[in-house]
Amino acid sequence: MIGTAIRRAANALLTAELVALVAFAALCFGGLPFGLATYGVMTGSMEPAIHVGDLAYVDTRVTGEDVSPGDVIAFDIGDGQTCTHRVVAVDEEAREITTKGDANGNPDAFPVAFDRVKGRTVGSVPLAGDVLLSITENRVPWILAVGSVLALTYALTCVPAGRARKRSDQKGKEDGTDQPDDRDGAGCPRAEAS
Repeated sequence: MIGTAIRRAANALLTAELVALVAFAALCFGGLPFGLATYGVMTGSMEPAIHVGDLAYVDTRVTGEDVSPGDVIAFDIGDGQTCTHRVVAVDEEAREITTKGDANGNPDAFPVAFDRVKGRTVGSVPLAGDVLLSITENRVPWILAVGSVLALTYALTCVPAGRARKRSDQKGKEDGTDQPDDRDGAGCPRAEAS
């Protein structure tokens, strides 16, 4: 009875863990086939529109030529980093964009060249960016932690049923076969000890 309860709880927990993993992966990477990239927001320069720790969605099909004042764009600032700020002005002749963080007092010191634009920000999800950034920066510990939890939960789904097995052994004696049932209480084949 206790083994069956543990097994049921572990099955429910394992299902919940797998659903959470798939949902988070879809949240972070599900937009890729539709031209949406995701970025974790690290600073408060766009508050209150976009908060620190948010997961920002950027439409990568939008180029520097497509943006206009008021748009929030993501652009390359070097060293593999991306900045998300609002467009203040567009200089078509110089092919440059003046940007400013909503929380900043002044426009950014340097204009953004059209070819550095990664896309237009189309939305964000609160707090999911912190998780994505943590996973990106600490891949091995995250893989070990998630893998260990999944393995432990899976192992608990295989806990013997205990009393159910004893009842099936007793059943063999009662029906005259004197042979124990070769399945445990959950219908799983019982392992033989060597």
